[in-house]
Amino acid sequence: MNRVEPEAVAPYKAPRLLPGAIVAAAVVLSLVPLKQDEAAASPAAPDENIVAQAEEIADSLKELVEELHKAVDPELEKLLRELKEKAAELKEPGVDVKEALAKISEMQAAIQSAQSQARLEQVDQQLQEIGEAMASAKALEGAGQALAEGKYDKAMKELADLGDIELERNEARNTAEKLKKAAKRAKGDAGDGSISDAANEMAEGVEDEDAQKVTGAAKQLGEKAKEQARKKKINDLLNAELASLCECKGNCQKNSTAKNKKKTKTNSPSQSWGMGESGNIDGDTTNLAANVNKEQVTGQAGEGESEFETSSSSEGRQEAQRGYQEVCQKYKKMSDAVLESESIPLGHRQTIRKYFESIRPQQAEEAAAKKSE
Repeated sequence: MNRVEPEAVAPYKAPRLLPGAIVAAAVVLSLVPLKQDEAAASPAAPDENIVAQAEEIADSLKELVEELHKAVDPELEKLLRELKEKAAELKEPGVDVKEALAKISEMQAAIQSAQSQARLEQVDQQLQEIGEAMASAKALEGAGQALAEGKYDKAMKELADLGDIELERNEARNTAEKLKKAAKRAKGDAGDGSISDAANEMAEGVEDEDAQKVTGAAKQLGEKAKEQARKKKINDLLNAELASLCECKGNCQKNSTAKNKKKTKTNSPSQSWGMGESGNIDGDTTNLAANVNKEQVTGQAGEGESEFETSSSSEGRQEAQRGYQEVCQKYKKMSDAVLESESIPLGHRQTIRKYFESIRPQQAEEAAAKKSE
C-alpha cells in the first residue's frame, strides 16, 4: 500500500488577512480590563427637610406609645412598630421627596387599615341596642341608658356596681325578650360576638331570676364597654396622626430654600433671591423724620345740649356675624369640592385648609354655644 502525504494532497495556506486579524484581536483583549471598576458614587446626604418631618412624626407617636403602656394590645404594638420603621427610613441617605411621600402614604394606609379592623361603629351599634333593651327594666335602667348613649365609663361603673335585682314577672319577661332580640341582631353584625353572648346570658338570668348569671353577664358587658372606650380614644389619636401625616406631606414639598430665620434686618440690597427668611424682630424702630406734637385736651363736664349717634348696635353686630359665618361656610364648601375634584399639590391644599381655618368665625360659634348651654 502506497503512503499518502496529506500536505501533497491538500496543501494548507493561511489566508492573507489572518495574521492581521490575530494582531487586532490581541490589541482588543489588551484593552479590556480584567475586572470592572466598582462605582465610587456614594448616596446623597439625607434631606434636612425630610429628616425634620421624620422627627415630627416620631414625636407625634408618643401619645400612642403611652396608650400601649397602659394595656397589652398586639395590634397597636404592630402598628406602632411599622410606623416607627417607616419614620426611620425617611432619615436614610438618598430619600427624595417622591420616595418620602410614598412612605408617608404607606403609613396612612396602615393607620386606616387598623381603624377599619377595630369595627368601632358596629360595636357601638351592638352596645346601643343592648343598652336600650336593658333600660326597659327599672333595675337596669342606669346602666342601659349609659350604654345606649355611648357613655362607656359611666356604663362600666354602673354594670360593676350592679347587685341583686328584683323584677316583676311581666317586666322580667319583657326585658328578657328584648335582650334576646338585641343579642340575635348583634350576632349577625360584623362586630364583637362575645357581646351577643353576654346579652344572651343576661336575658337567661333575668328570665330565670338568676342573680348570679345577671351579675356575670353585667361584668362581661362592663369589660366590653371599657375596651370600646379605650379603642375610641386610640381611634381619636390615630385620626390626629393622620392629620399630622397629611401636614408632613405638605411640608415635604415646600419649595422654599430658607434654612433658618435671621433675626437681624438689613438695609443693604442683595442680588440673590429668597435664600433666607427674616424674622425682623430685633433692631431700632424706624425713624419717621417728622415732628410730632402731643397735646392733652381737658374739659369740664356739665349740663347742656348734646347730640349723639349710634354707629352700631348689638342687633347689627349679630346680623354681621351671621352673614360672615354663612359666607365663610359657603366658600369653604366650594374650596373643599375643588380640593376633592381637581389635582392640586398637597402643599397648596394644606395652605388652603389653613387659610379657611384662620378666618373661621370662632367668636360667633362660641357665643352660639354659650347661648345653647
